[in-house]
Amino acid sequence: MKIDLSAEPVSACGSWSESTDKSPLTMVSSLTIPCGAHAGDPAHMLAACADAAERSIPIGALVGYRDLAGRGQRFIDYAADDLTAEVLYQIGGLDAIALTEGTRVSFLRPAGALMEAVQTDRHHAWAIVNAILDYDSALVVVGERDSMLLQTATRHGLTTAAEFTPTRRQPGGRRAPSSLDPSQVADEAVRAAYSGDYATIRLDARR
Repeated sequence: MKIDLSAEPVSACGSWSESTDKSPLTMVSSLTIPCGAHAGDPAHMLAACADAAERSIPIGALVGYRDLAGRGQRFIDYAADDLTAEVLYQIGGLDAIALTEGTRVSFLRPAGALMEAVQTDRHHAWAIVNAILDYDSALVVVGERDSMLLQTATRHGLTTAAEFTPTRRQPGGRRAPSSLDPSQVADEAVRAAYSGDYATIRLDARR
């Protein structure tokens, strides 16, 4: 049995950074990198791409609403075409930086409120799918199982990967805080891996 372990580098923008336990990043098999709209900045994007390239692990664009002040946790009612343009901008920026390190963006994952929205919002789900179709249809779409995002991506012939985050329970398709007890988190991750329902497990290193 093989399953991807994914995480993101420290969330940062300029001199501000979020306290993060970096130890899980040494064992991940893919890295999702914030693209500057909800978190991150070019310098941190470059450092993360260099780290991923050095370890020969895939990188993904962690795209979100343009909301640095709210760290991407607030819903923004974009028109679908405007959100497509925003996602294209974020993918393209990270991919350009990745190219300088000899690698490329290979998957995309929504972040924060955008991830929540595309569980049921067909317009925002389509906006992301449309951006990928326009930019590179080989990009894998990562999202929550049974979400509108993955359903829309599948209908348009894109490759999808269902994600499980063991520090988040998902009753009724919604995410909510869960126990951070290490043994419980590990049990949840193992059950998810053996269920066969998920392609990737997200390690949430934030405290």
